[in-house]
Amino acid sequence: MNRKIFDNRGLLRFILIVIAVLAVHGIVLWLISRSSGDPASSPGTGVGEISTRRGEKERAMWTRINEQGEEFLNQGKNREAIELFERVLQLNPGNVRALTGKSQALMNLHRWEEAMPVLEQLLKIQPDHVDALLNRSRVYLERGDLDNYVKSRRQAHKAAPDMVRTNLELGRALAWVKKDTESLEYLNRAMNLNPTIPEKAAILTSTAFTHKLRREPEKAEALLKESLSLGVTQGDNHIQCYFMLVGIYLDQNRDDEAMKMMDIYRRMDPDFQLARFMGREIIATHYRNMGSLSLHRNRLEEAEQYYSRSLEEEPDNREGLMERAFVRLLQNRREDAKIDVNNWLATRPPAPRISQEMEQFAIAHTVLGNREKALTFINRALEMEPENYRLVGTRALISFTFDDREQFEKDLNFYLSHCSEDERENVEILLKRLGNV
Repeated sequence: MNRKIFDNRGLLRFILIVIAVLAVHGIVLWLISRSSGDPASSPGTGVGEISTRRGEKERAMWTRINEQGEEFLNQGKNREAIELFERVLQLNPGNVRALTGKSQALMNLHRWEEAMPVLEQLLKIQPDHVDALLNRSRVYLERGDLDNYVKSRRQAHKAAPDMVRTNLELGRALAWVKKDTESLEYLNRAMNLNPTIPEKAAILTSTAFTHKLRREPEKAEALLKESLSLGVTQGDNHIQCYFMLVGIYLDQNRDDEAMKMMDIYRRMDPDFQLARFMGREIIATHYRNMGSLSLHRNRLEEAEQYYSRSLEEEPDNREGLMERAFVRLLQNRREDAKIDVNNWLATRPPAPRISQEMEQFAIAHTVLGNREKALTFINRALEMEPENYRLVGTRALISFTFDDREQFEKDLNFYLSHCSEDERENVEILLKRLGNV
């Protein structure tokens, strides 16, 4: 029978010896470290404190880099700002300040798709980050995703319901998607939140835009003039005011005033900087305005060129398509006008509600050769505004197109008895163009 290497008593002795050796070894190491001045063993300088100090230094460094990036941002040096914010993010990918700065710089450069993942990362960390929500809404607008555009602005408003800016931006968004009643509610709420003078000017301008969409030019004009009276020249608000006044005066057939506003606008914004803030549709609207001014002066070829330039920027713009179709109809170019009308129909215009929309449908059916529908729509427009001589002039054009001479002469005489001297001269030139003296 083999004997055990250790009996119970021997095993106990072995364990005690091992413990004693380890204890002595530990004491020796402690004495060595004391004599060598090891900072990790000195009183008040533990590993946790060193880690804290290192963290404080890193945070201080990130702060300095972010501050420099924000300074570049304020100076318009967006690319330089992005480089600095990216340095921070390489070391600390979740740094909210750097993510905010980088996303804003990308937005300023109109690098919308690059900004989106940065904004999404920021919103994962701070779901109620107002600037990120508003910037994300702008990316959605650039994509043409109007549902998410408005949704994101509603989220920003929910995150800060008593902030002037969130009410203002939501009001603007709702106007853009033709929810004018709700738009005015939020814009009025913004005005009641004690806005600063620049904020008040912006609210007045945005409210004017909503009234312009509602076909209320007198209210829109008064609000724009009130906004300009506040004397705010920072940013683009005053440029927006002059730009909108051009369209309002054109809609009211106040050509001289429209041209005056156009001259002011073009001096203030010769390079279309307004488009940087409001999108390229502003350029399209500018050329449409120029086309309308040319049309009112009976410069049909020039008007068509401006409308075509507008449609290069916004190919599916309903107003632009119908305006060019109208010019081509006046030039007796029915086949070219049909192309515009068919493209207009492809945008699925909603059923007309106001006289101006009725007039558009009347012109469309005139181009398409449908006399009965054309007269139905223009007569409905005249029921809404029986004294509007311009609508009577449109009916005269429809009658002329369909060779209804009796109705044409009746409407032409009414138009000539109410129009201005300039308009009378334009009609005479147009009749000669059409071969009817």
